[in-house]
Amino acid sequence: MHVKLVDATGFCMGVQRAVSMTLKAADRGESKICTYGPLIHNPQVIELLKGKGIEIISDLRELHSGIVVIRAHGISPQKKKEIEETGAQILDATCPRVKRVQKIIRQYATQGYATLIVGDKEHAEVVGLLGFSQGKGFVVTLEEEVEDLPSLKKVCVVAQTTQNERSFNQVSRRVKERFTESLIFNTICDSTQKRQGKTLELARQVDGMVVVGGKNSGNTLRLVKLSESTGTPTFFIEHEDELDMERLKFLATVGVVGGTSTPLWILEKVVKRIEEAGTGD
Repeated sequence: MHVKLVDATGFCMGVQRAVSMTLKAADRGESKICTYGPLIHNPQVIELLKGKGIEIISDLRELHSGIVVIRAHGISPQKKKEIEETGAQILDATCPRVKRVQKIIRQYATQGYATLIVGDKEHAEVVGLLGFSQGKGFVVTLEEEVEDLPSLKKVCVVAQTTQNERSFNQVSRRVKERFTESLIFNTICDSTQKRQGKTLELARQVDGMVVVGGKNSGNTLRLVKLSESTGTPTFFIEHEDELDMERLKFLATVGVVGGTSTPLWILEKVVKRIEEAGTGD
């Protein structure tokens, strides 16, 4: 039985940058380091950072000094101001793609546009982006939700950078139909689009897909749903110990893909476990 390990893509560049910046700061040992919220949505990487003495805080009252890392998802201007007022030093690891979305929202909010973010309401990135909308921001996930929006004169539409492209296009089409003055900005990260496209392509070629990433990672969950939409058996795991080898051994070909916050070393362990199980020829 032949196992075709089709893909093993690691971190996206924005996540890699955030992790690298944080680890370099820790290696310098200049001051105590903490992150405001989890740096990325991957439990194994969070444990790695804890091993370096990097703590996670959720309450700014816990903060009095040291270095605070703004995670890849970014934060609102108000939260950044609150951190600055504590006297702590800020290390801004916001993904450059997220910063671009922040800039778009800020620019058009000052021109009187309401902001419509296509994304997950509770996601850290979306919560941060809303802070740039001057109180005129709305979040939708499905095109049907556009009908629930109030009457708006001017609308600026952006996407959570890890959003599903199909959902974004559906919402954008409905917005154009309802609001006469609307600006549409497809701010989905290029690497996210490519990863989603490759996942669909792979899922149609193999007998089973293994998607690796944090269970709280929205972009990884979207990969799972895309794979499942093809009808291909899909296994969502965080690490190699969760592999269902009893089911995988009956599959002739297996694809492996990781979410944007899944490091390559975790994917390599998954690939190795499948190979060691003797499922190949």
